[in-house]
Amino acid sequence: MSDSSKTEKISVVFTRDGIKSQVETRPGSKLLVAAIKNKIEIRYGCSACRCGTCGVAVQAAAPDLKSSLSEMTSQEKDLLEKMSLPLDGSVRLACQARVLASGVEADLSFQSTYSPDDALEDEDDYYDDEY
Repeated sequence: MSDSSKTEKISVVFTRDGIKSQVETRPGSKLLVAAIKNKIEIRYGCSACRCGTCGVAVQAAAPDLKSSLSEMTSQEKDLLEKMSLPLDGSVRLACQARVLASGVEADLSFQSTYSPDDALEDEDDYYDDEY
């Protein structure tokens, strides 16, 4: 018997400078994993919600973005806030956002609009809070 959850696929669109690449991934996959597995060039660093490098602008053609992506964790919200990025769900960290339904579009051009290094100038203080 085959497990349908292993074979079910949903589509995600990655956009850079107006060029769209539609890929397939499993429901629940992180945006970062979907990009890497499909050879989509995406900027990332730690892959663990610590550096903020993988921020992407997101939108959904599905009924709404909240049903298309996993909810933000408090750690993701804290890091986005520290980097002065929107907390309304229009920007997500690709290492944290899980795709739940087809129709999500991740704009990778957004990555050239901010620098996590500039936003996290006093990185030592940020990491010290965690330990």
